[in-house]
Amino acid sequence: MNYQTPSLTAGLGRAMVALAARPAGMAGLLTAQGFAVEQDVDLLHLARRLDSPTRHSRSLRNGRVAVARFTGPAPAGH
Repeated sequence: MNYQTPSLTAGLGRAMVALAARPAGMAGLLTAQGFAVEQDVDLLHLARRLDSPTRHSRSLRNGRVAVARFTGPAPAGH
């Protein structure tokens, strides 16, 4: 899953999303739906690992990719 983390220049309209759009928050949401997060990395780190251009480092730093494996149905009540 690719998702954006809040940046310092983001508007206040993202305040509610900001709580879930952090690595721990996203892991919690995925876990609650029956997924096990195996890796969560920012796009800047990923681009550097792949030797890809990183000119837009601010955007890449705020974008993230979470790799999760479905482990079973979500717990009851979620």
